[in-house]
Amino acid sequence: MPSPMPGPPLPLPSMVHRCRGMSSILANTCVFFAAERFQDTMEALVAEPGVEGKESKTPTEAVAQVLSSSKFLYNIGLVPATKKSCNGGDPTRVAELEAELESEKQNSLEVRAQLDALKKKVEESEEARAKELEKINDLQKGADETNALLRRLFSLNK
Repeated sequence: MPSPMPGPPLPLPSMVHRCRGMSSILANTCVFFAAERFQDTMEALVAEPGVEGKESKTPTEAVAQVLSSSKFLYNIGLVPATKKSCNGGDPTRVAELEAELESEKQNSLEVRAQLDALKKKVEESEEARAKELEKINDLQKGADETNALLRRLFSLNK
């Protein structure tokens, strides 16, 4: 299909960038032509023969390649999901995250140590409280026995 836009074909990101600030009809037309260009590019990628043992691209792979190579979706307001790369990503960001993780681990260990120390103090306090309670009970029994003995003595004297 011949390009309806005058002049040599623009790269897709430049073409989409030109769509900004146009009236809605012109912008829709511009988006239509960009989508048409996307489709032509994707069809060409699928139609390409495989290179040395590799098969030609699947339609899904072609769509992924074309959409990831332009800012079309971003420019029309349909921001794609962020890429989640498991092959490393930005080395400085990875280093920052690793440092943050290490810091959190260290902080967790410190909090765990404080928690263990507090648990030990609580245990010691409970043991001390139990001993004090036992002493109080022994003193109470002694006081009761003394009171009983004094009552007997007073009752004999009457």
